Amino acid sequence: MDTYFNNETQMKKQALGLLLIALLSGCSEPQKPFRNADAIADHGELFCFEHGINEFDLAMDGNDYLLFSHEFDTGDTKVRRATTVDGLAQAVPVSVLPGRFPTVFQADGRWHAWVYDATAGMTDHYVADRWDGPYQRLQNTGIRAADWHVRRNPADGLYYATYKSIDSLFAGLARAEDPAGPWEDLGWIFDEQPRAGWHSYEEADPAIFFRKGHAYVLFAGWNTRSPATDGGLQRIGVVELDMKRFRVKGPATILIEPKQAWQRRGNSTKVFNPVFMETPQGERIFYAHNPSARGICAGFGVADVVK
Repeated sequence: MDTYFNNETQMKKQALGLLLIALLSGCSEPQKPFRNADAIADHGELFCFEHGINEFDLAMDGNDYLLFSHEFDTGDTKVRRATTVDGLAQAVPVSVLPGRFPTVFQADGRWHAWVYDATAGMTDHYVADRWDGPYQRLQNTGIRAADWHVRRNPADGLYYATYKSIDSLFAGLARAEDPAGPWEDLGWIFDEQPRAGWHSYEEADPAIFFRKGHAYVLFAGWNTRSPATDGGLQRIGVVELDMKRFRVKGPATILIEPKQAWQRRGNSTKVFNPVFMETPQGERIFYAHNPSARGICAGFGVADVVK
């Protein structure tokens, strides 16, 4: 009799233990988005810039949006400020940085900005006390790369920068304990994963972000410069990073293809420069069309993350 009740009690304990393990396992693994393009809802073009937009980054200052960007074939970065994203189209741009391909990050009460120096083939780091400057140059990153994009990982408190190698045109990763560096080059993120055809030539504008315990990189993949092959399409994709190996966990997922009319102006089938951002409207991915020419209005688009 005692043996029976002891066995029954033990079985109940085991069952309860298994149930707790299952529940805890489910809670510790957040839902992973971006399995396919259904992870986003693309709302299309918000507005367009008459003189083009060729690389940008977004930041928040209080409740205001800041857009740092440079126009096609210009050498300086300008900033616009508005209370809404749509308002950025009418905001007066102010020139603040002597370089292109900007990324901006606020840390410890200071504004940190990185822009590409084509003469040195590296990205320079600037700091300022205000979003509109004046910015003071500190040093370059020491890595031959453009399209620098910096974000802080809340899991380890370190700063991570994705970049595009100016030699290979492939996406890489760097890290530092401080925005001022020194930066450790962690190499190309696709080193251990065969590249799909759609990003076999270039992985432009790689943009790291952290979401619910996971690390991701958005980027603009290009197969070729020739429209005769693969339609000359430049697509926006995303891939998850293994932050222990600093390499991708698997193949990248295509999120946005240039199918809409505004994404094909001037016969340029290029969408690029994706930026993930947490906004009052929810998690969003902003991106742009690149007509690669003056005189063609460059569209600015947005997609909501829905998974």
